[in-house]
Amino acid sequence: MTTISNLKLKSKLYYYAAHVTAVYDGDTVTVDMDLGLGMWRHGQTVRLWRINAPELKGVERPQGLVVRDFVRNLVLDKPILLRTILDKRGEDQTGKFGRLLGEILYEDESGQQVNLNELLLSQGMVEELGADGSKLHALPPADTRALPSAAPATINCPFCGQARAVDPTTLIVAVCPNCLDAPRALNSFEPV
Repeated sequence: MTTISNLKLKSKLYYYAAHVTAVYDGDTVTVDMDLGLGMWRHGQTVRLWRINAPELKGVERPQGLVVRDFVRNLVLDKPILLRTILDKRGEDQTGKFGRLLGEILYEDESGQQVNLNELLLSQGMVEELGADGSKLHALPPADTRALPSAAPATINCPFCGQARAVDPTTLIVAVCPNCLDAPRALNSFEPV
């Protein structure tokens, strides 16, 4: 028997048009989400998935303010595409404080879609977390790291299950053809 949860998992319904109404810090924003059919969810707090920004208190405050202001400049009072993270039951996943977990996709000045979470990571402004919110251990320098003897030709996307190509020389996983998840290093995927 097909259930709503099964349909949700099969159709990968986890993208929402949204408008950013507040940026608390570099990894927490508030949005108004368009749920479709004229229904809106206002004031939804979203925790950016797989990243941890410097805090706005204590010794991290100066860097925390820089990251917060960077995020504000990019998305505050602007339309975005919010990709929520689904758990194994097909429900929107929340973090330990009940905030919706997600990724923010916004258009830059040239009209290109940018994944804010990945941008913050690539700029070195935030710490990368595991998919479960755990801290990742720092990798040794690339020249001392042992490469796997044979990289898989494809890997299943952790978001939608679609097969994604793996470049055997760089170990970069290609953009997902289904959910458009950005290219990323093979070692950033959780082991199955």
